[in-house]
Amino acid sequence: MKRLHLVYGESGAGVLRQALCDLSREDSVVAFPSVLEYAELFADFSEEAVKAYAERCCALLMTVGGADEELAQKIMTYLATDFSAYDEVVVWRGDGVGDRLFYDLTCAAVGRELSVVDLSPLRDMLSNKSVKSLSMGICSVDNAKALYENISALSAEEKSLAVEQWRRWSQSRSALRLLSDSGDIVEAEQDVFDELILFACGEEWQAAPRIVGRLLCQIDFAVGDSFIHQRFVALAQRGELSVRPSQRLVGCGECAIQLFAPSVKVDGVEMGELRLFELRKS
Repeated sequence: MKRLHLVYGESGAGVLRQALCDLSREDSVVAFPSVLEYAELFADFSEEAVKAYAERCCALLMTVGGADEELAQKIMTYLATDFSAYDEVVVWRGDGVGDRLFYDLTCAAVGRELSVVDLSPLRDMLSNKSVKSLSMGICSVDNAKALYENISALSAEEKSLAVEQWRRWSQSRSALRLLSDSGDIVEAEQDVFDELILFACGEEWQAAPRIVGRLLCQIDFAVGDSFIHQRFVALAQRGELSVRPSQRLVGCGECAIQLFAPSVKVDGVEMGELRLFELRKS
């Protein structure tokens, strides 16, 4: 049987590829970029709509300088997959925000019957049972091999419900989607964590990566470091945060401060990378 697996996120896809190799399976795997938590979504699957979404997403995640074109290409490659060339198409369904949206999008984009692997059994396989959401990103190779045995047909009713859910979410105009305490997806604006960020920065100078690490733990990794980085820049531009060069790099050679990302300066301080600056509340 010629089988295709659809997975949310490159890391989870890599885990599944290794699991398939261990199982001596020649199934194919296609990944969708893990960005659906961010930016106003796309209402249709046209190249124009996807490109516009990629631009919004990359601006929100401090990834510019051609990254939007790369992201748009990855999404279009996923959508352009010839799903009819396979005997079975399997979508791996987690319960995080992006995972759910990916599942709904896939049901809407794939015009044929689907099979599914539900990641719910993964919780019992994990040593940390308190994990808030399940995704292939936290799945081990051994767990993926066990879950592979759980492939089942997705009913027409389930698929139709997912298609309707994607139609509703694709009309969302919010900048961010988060998981509530009750497990529902809720919309939020991009400044939702600003007060927490200002509190975390405090009155003393702190290295930006240290602040990010604490914040990610406090918000249970609801967003990534790129999103927090973007909020640092926005708050500094508004004068709510003071910024200075990292004192660890003062006096270091040129190689130590070489930029590997587009330059972003606020008050003359380079904020293009987290390692280059320190913050405190103004």
